[in-house]
Amino acid sequence: MPRAPKITRPTKKDISLLWDLYQYRVLTTEQIKRRYYAESKAYVNQKLYTMRKSGLIVSDTYPRPDRKGFAYHQITDTGISLMKQYGYECPVKADSLRIGKKMLPYIFETNEVMVQLTPYGWRMKDSRQIKHEYNLNRGDQIHGSLTADDGTEYGFYVLEENTTAENILKVIQEIRTLSDRKPDEPRIQNFMIFAKGQGSIDHFINRANTEKRNHRDEITQQKLRTSGSLSVMELTSGIKYLQSGFSDKTTFEHIIQSPETPFKAIPFSGDQTPFQYKVMRKGEEMYLVNLINTDIMMTRAINHYAEDMNRAERFNEERYRVLVLTTPEMEHTVRQLMQGNPLVDYLKVGDKMIQNESWLRKKVPIVQ
Repeated sequence: MPRAPKITRPTKKDISLLWDLYQYRVLTTEQIKRRYYAESKAYVNQKLYTMRKSGLIVSDTYPRPDRKGFAYHQITDTGISLMKQYGYECPVKADSLRIGKKMLPYIFETNEVMVQLTPYGWRMKDSRQIKHEYNLNRGDQIHGSLTADDGTEYGFYVLEENTTAENILKVIQEIRTLSDRKPDEPRIQNFMIFAKGQGSIDHFINRANTEKRNHRDEITQQKLRTSGSLSVMELTSGIKYLQSGFSDKTTFEHIIQSPETPFKAIPFSGDQTPFQYKVMRKGEEMYLVNLINTDIMMTRAINHYAEDMNRAERFNEERYRVLVLTTPEMEHTVRQLMQGNPLVDYLKVGDKMIQNESWLRKKVPIVQ
C-alpha cells in the first residue's frame, strides 16, 4: 500500500465517521465500509490507514478461533480534539471509551443494528445511554434502544443462537422492570428481541408465555406483559423488516392500498378492538394485523378478541375474521401463538415484498 498522507483538511465524511466512533466506541472495517464507503473496499482501507497515520484512530484485530479475524477501530484523543474544533461536544476522553475484549462481541452486535438501521431513519441509543437514562445496573443485558420517526422508543436485546436459560430470565426480568414502573418514573413501553436462530426465538417466547400457579390455583408467576409491543424477530430478517415500509405506519398504509396486495383496503373508523385496519379479501370483510414483527402482545389481543364471543352475541356485535401478515419463516411460530384461533387467516409476506424498493423506508443522509 502506498504511503498515505496525513489528514490536514478533513472532509465532512471524516468528521462524521469520527463522531460515530465517539458515540459507538468501536466499529469494524466492514461496518464502516457499508456505512460510508460501500462503493470501494480498497478505498475504505486506504482511508482508515490515513486516519490511523494521522493519529485520529487506533485499530486492532478481533481473533476468531475457527476463521480469520477482523479489524476494528476506535477514536483517539487527537480525533476527539479535531471534533471539538468542528463544534462537537465531546466531554469523554478516549481511554474512557475503550472496551474490554470480552465485551467486544456485545458491542459489535449493537453497532451492527445501528449501522443497518440509522440510514433508514431509526435513531439509536446504546446501552450506556439507556442504563444512565433509566437508572439501570451496569451489568444489565439491554443492548440499547431504537426510536422511530414518530418518536416511539423500543428497547432492544440481541440473543445468541444458543442463549442460556439464565440469560433469557435476566432479559425477561429487565423488561418487566422497565415496563412496569410508577407513572412518575422513566419507563420503556415497547421492546424488540433480535434472536440468532429459531431456538432462541422459541426459548424466549416459551418463557415469556409461561404462567405458574400454586396448589390453591393462585398465580405465582405471570406471563411477561408490557404496556406496549413485545416483538420477537430473527436478527437478519428483523433488520430487513425495520428497513422496510411495513414497519412505518404511514408507508404501511400506502402499501396496503397498493394494487400489488391480494386484498383491498376499506375505510375503517375504529371500534372497540385493538385493530387499526380493515380489508376486503375474497369477498369478506376482515381486520388486518401486521404480525411480521411477531408482536406477542398483539397475538394475545387477537386471541382475547376471538374468545370474547359471548360478549359479541350479547351486544349483537358482528365478529370479523382477522387477516394476519407473517413470513414463511415465522408462520409456524405465529400459528402456535394463535393457539388454533378459528377467526384467524394467515397471509405470508416474502422477502421480495418486504424489500420492495418502492416500499423501503425513506433513507436519510449520513453526512448532512
